[in-house]
Amino acid sequence: MRIANPRAVVLLTIMLGLAVHTGTALFFGLTYNESYVAVVSRHLELGYVDHPPLMMWLVAAMRFLTGSETGLIVRLPSILSFAATTWLVYEIGRAFFGDRAGAYGAIALNLSPVFALFIGGLAITDAPMLFFVVLSAYLLQRALFGASSRAAWWYWLGAGICTGLGMLAKYNAAFLPAGAALFLLTQPAYRRWLWHPAPYVAVLACLLVFSPVLLWNAQHDWISLTFQGSRALPEGGPKLDRLLAYLGVQAAVTLPWIWIALIALLFLGLRAGPKDAPRWFLCCLAIGPILFFALVRLWANRADRGFHWAAPGYVMLFPLLGAAIDNWMANHAQRIRSWLVASLVTLAVLLSVMISHSLTGWVRLLHPSFAQREPLLLDLLEWNDLDSYLRNRGLVNAGTFVAAHRWRDCARIDYALHGQVPLLCLTDTPLQFSFFEDQSAVLNKDAVIVSSDWTLADARAAFGAYFSAIEPMPSITLGQFGLPIMRLNLFAGRNFHREFAWPYGRHVQLPEHNGPRKP
Repeated sequence: MRIANPRAVVLLTIMLGLAVHTGTALFFGLTYNESYVAVVSRHLELGYVDHPPLMMWLVAAMRFLTGSETGLIVRLPSILSFAATTWLVYEIGRAFFGDRAGAYGAIALNLSPVFALFIGGLAITDAPMLFFVVLSAYLLQRALFGASSRAAWWYWLGAGICTGLGMLAKYNAAFLPAGAALFLLTQPAYRRWLWHPAPYVAVLACLLVFSPVLLWNAQHDWISLTFQGSRALPEGGPKLDRLLAYLGVQAAVTLPWIWIALIALLFLGLRAGPKDAPRWFLCCLAIGPILFFALVRLWANRADRGFHWAAPGYVMLFPLLGAAIDNWMANHAQRIRSWLVASLVTLAVLLSVMISHSLTGWVRLLHPSFAQREPLLLDLLEWNDLDSYLRNRGLVNAGTFVAAHRWRDCARIDYALHGQVPLLCLTDTPLQFSFFEDQSAVLNKDAVIVSSDWTLADARAAFGAYFSAIEPMPSITLGQFGLPIMRLNLFAGRNFHREFAWPYGRHVQLPEHNGPRKP
């Protein structure tokens, strides 16, 4: 089963991916992370509390060009970025190992759910980051493996600019220059570049492109860098069970047979050492994020999932996987066919289950608890019904604002209300929401408090100090395609008379107060 026209197969793979991502956007609403990206993109800044700004800038540009903020429009930067990433993976594999190897690597990338469905289909910061990381790797490949001295200057400069753009999307892109430095230090034939000015010009270009984030952080007490850096701080001893669970989830979302092959190829490449320069180059670019985030999961004090954070490392291994598949084809064609079919069937089953369940809710019949808490669609449900519910009851007016106690809920609420209603995110972790509203502007006004799980007693215990009274309101059931999925509890907060102490942004200093938490 040899590919007769690798380039055409890769183009077909890209077109099929575009069709799948476009089609699924019609069935699945934005996740809370995507809703957050959408609402934050309405406020253009040089940086944000929890992320660099590039994804927000791209979504804002799509909104400006189309006049729309639908799920497809918000996801379009990710969808297009992943399509381009697929092509670049093919180009890197083709340059190192041949056309067929490049095509197999690109196909394998599109058969891995974490890349094909998650990073490539959702409006998250990883998609543009991954594109610029792979583009930078491609330009480094051209600079190191075959370009003339004059052309190499331009490739180095392009790699620096693209790395800076990757870091403007997500800080994980910083592993790429570290991997490139590791390659130059450990590969004698290429060590001469350490004495050449081009790599250092590339570093300067990277820092210049990334400088808006540094400027914003310098003006805001380095919030974003410390916020993300705190996630990697060690606490206590090693947590082997959590590391094993993390690796298990990574294997599952990558597809176990793909993940095992990638890890095996990384191990074999590292064991072989620098003598095979192309393989060593890809392994040097891959090892940083893969090893770092595994150690974070082993030692860090946070229970963040982060199963996709090492994606900039794993993506560098797909050209190696493509080369391995091309070599295996000579003697193991049947096994490779079975492997490819199993991967394709797995993706098709996942999509079929999600789409059919979104239309009928049949998965709820599998277990009684599923009827009480939606197992699959809860994070893909937009809260658009909340807007019509509040407006139909005259609850959206100049004397009223909306409040919630989770940044995730605030993202969904603000997206549903189109940013047209003042929203206070009254939590110790408001992320960028503490910069959006001035609390003094809504003092002495009433609020609609929205919660997916609080009772009236919870709301009074947490927010009683801020309102003169908190009263019950009728709840609202949210759903899609006529299928009820979740209930929102609403409470009337009368007379907001005391400002909440946000840890950053617009806030008042109330040192004795640590913020409300659910009792």
